[in-house]
Amino acid sequence: MATACSIAAPDGQTVTISSANPSFIDELLAGADLAEQQITGTLIVPPTPPIWPAVVMLHSASGQGAIDWTYAELLMNAGYAVLAVDSFSQRGVYRTVDDQTRVSEAAMVLDAYAARDVLAADPRIDPERIAVLGFSKGGIAALYSAFDRVRSAAGAAPFAAHVAHYPWCGLRLVEPRTTGAPILLQIGDSDSVTPLAFCETLVEEVEAIDPNADVTLVIYPEARHAFDHPALSVLGWVPISGMIPGDCLIQEQPDGRFVEVTTGMASTGENLGDVLTACGRSAAEAGGDAEAAQIARQRLLEFLDGTIGG
Repeated sequence: MATACSIAAPDGQTVTISSANPSFIDELLAGADLAEQQITGTLIVPPTPPIWPAVVMLHSASGQGAIDWTYAELLMNAGYAVLAVDSFSQRGVYRTVDDQTRVSEAAMVLDAYAARDVLAADPRIDPERIAVLGFSKGGIAALYSAFDRVRSAAGAAPFAAHVAHYPWCGLRLVEPRTTGAPILLQIGDSDSVTPLAFCETLVEEVEAIDPNADVTLVIYPEARHAFDHPALSVLGWVPISGMIPGDCLIQEQPDGRFVEVTTGMASTGENLGDVLTACGRSAAEAGGDAEAAQIARQRLLEFLDGTIGG
């Protein structure tokens, strides 16, 4: 959700990705008939000879920018191909900070799976070694694509690993069983946009239903939202205004409905904006932490090396 700065994208190839437009997770889980949506992504490959492991990368509510290209270069130099998905442009959207319903996280989940299919069909990519990485809004999609009910409803092949940086963890499924792929969550304990407490509780719920679930939650003391954004390492902290999920907690009911706990409002794609406005925040802050950012990037590389690398 942080403002982008002028770091250029690495050289890459524009690819077309066939996805869809669910307005909320209920449509996806219910198997609703969804019209096809074409989006694009930038495929960036390393200088080493193939066959490569690969990472699908999902941007924040601010769209693609400096943080995406910083991580793309980091991963490329470490020997990973990267497919940086643009979930906004082909949908006629620039950013969703002011209205998160313009492109749903459920749509970005489908974008991620579809991007994985593109990579898996490339003979230069090892289809068994494809991970997904997302930031903020993209981190939500990277995280929830790890739940097996979501993957099954999408009819998608699983990712080999999932990395989510400061996702909102306030969407609770009745049965949060994962695909079994390792998950890395990285978040600051001073995040006012996507509160840490929700991620802590979600991890507890995942481990309660499956004690063998491979979930690692890394907490950075005093770090704010988007602590690893390259612009914020220079600017310090910046205010954010818009439709911020904050303390919204949307719980799936046994009958398949979703209810926001603090307001008691039923939550669907049709009224999601009203729900998030009622339970969320209109102001928060993001802030850089250069030391935490360096550690987070190193942990990311170590995690990928241990799951899809080699």
